[in-house]
Amino acid sequence: MTIEPDSERYGSMERASFFADYGELLALKGGTVRRATLEDLIEDLASQKKEIVFDPSRDEDEEWTFERIAEDAWSCLQDRASELDDLYPFDVAAATLRLKPGIDPTQYAYVGLLAVTISHAFSLSRPNEVENLFEILVTEALQSAGLRAESLGEIARTSSNFDQTLAELGRRLGIATTSRGVHHRVGAKDEDVDIVAELLFGFPRETRWFYVGQVTCGKSDTWRYKATEPSLSDWKSFLGDLVEPVGFLAVPHHMESSALGYVAGAGRRLLDRLHLTKHLSSPGTRVGEVIAAVMASETQSMGV
Repeated sequence: MTIEPDSERYGSMERASFFADYGELLALKGGTVRRATLEDLIEDLASQKKEIVFDPSRDEDEEWTFERIAEDAWSCLQDRASELDDLYPFDVAAATLRLKPGIDPTQYAYVGLLAVTISHAFSLSRPNEVENLFEILVTEALQSAGLRAESLGEIARTSSNFDQTLAELGRRLGIATTSRGVHHRVGAKDEDVDIVAELLFGFPRETRWFYVGQVTCGKSDTWRYKATEPSLSDWKSFLGDLVEPVGFLAVPHHMESSALGYVAGAGRRLLDRLHLTKHLSSPGTRVGEVIAAVMASETQSMGV
């Protein structure tokens, strides 16, 4: 499949981030991406579509044109370089983007997350397989950050029902879980949660803070709904705690600031590509296969 510029590929809240990713993909293939060329590409798309793009995370009266997307896309690249420093495999100058010299980009966790995002968006691999791999990456990042984290999705895929899933989760975390007294769907295996994590304080009387999260590679328009799928009240009971866990959503994309604000408005914590990159030492072998598939894909050049 050919990966072509498509302002809607990541959804209506991630247009600039998409073009930033597209530029990075071309740079991964050895090109030097010029800001002016990126602006020309987006202008061409604007003339083809002949429309003002509506972004639900922004004020309804604000016009967000393709020209604005070009400016925001380069800002995304600059933010990534500034935030991640040595963890970011690209050099971003005022007018050019290129791969840093003398490195193997396939060993960068950032490139793994970029590949997961692109692969899912363009169906280069089976979407469920890519999402499962991303779930593993998020679990590893949370563990690296100091939490005890378990992939409920991975447990559920080998369980026959939710009670089995919950019991295995309790065994791995060393806690007493229960579904008694809490209604849950017949046939459900994970009750809308992909990852459960805990922060344990080792005081004489143990105190645990729980986190329950959804993981998605889907379009940005689905994120707010996806973030609020888990019932925090139900999970308080499932985990045998006195207070509700912290809910979160993890995505492999670089969330633009407007998307962050819009989704966070639902009362959930957020993890995106920049957060996760800081807590992953490498993409891992299985994600390496996704990177290889993305690198081997055909792309529409921008005259780089």
